[in-house]
Amino acid sequence: MKFSNSKDFLNKLNTKVFAFISIHMAGFLVLYIMQENGTLKPLLEGDARKTADTASLVLLVVFFVLGYMAHAKEIKKSLEVEDLREKLLIANTATIKKYIYFTVGALCLIAGFAVSAQPYYAGVYALTLIVVSTSIPSAHRIARKLKLDREQGLKVLDNDPID
Repeated sequence: MKFSNSKDFLNKLNTKVFAFISIHMAGFLVLYIMQENGTLKPLLEGDARKTADTASLVLLVVFFVLGYMAHAKEIKKSLEVEDLREKLLIANTATIKKYIYFTVGALCLIAGFAVSAQPYYAGVYALTLIVVSTSIPSAHRIARKLKLDREQGLKVLDNDPID
């Protein structure tokens, strides 16, 4: 990834993040509209539906936890690096990995919605979006997570050129 300053870096990174979010949001919106129109019919009933519901919710949580763990593991690597550009590239990789996990988890939730057509999935998905949106990269979040020293932190926060 090529970037000249933190704004350029964040614009490119957040474009990828929002692309991941739009993947599952589009799928959810289609199913939600179908449910509102009465055209979404459950594919499973009884115990099979309950099992699918439980599995989709458990998988959502598992993939979110895995996403946070993968992110933390990658960010740890950045603490061993001195160069700001290299730290930001590691943060890019960490964030992409986290959002891949988030997307897979959200798609598991959407699959559960598709097979059971239960209305509570709208609420669970809304909570999912809140969790996802709280970790969208910003200059302050990057500076804090990467534990940048004062000089590097000011470069990121003030949008100064990054060598």
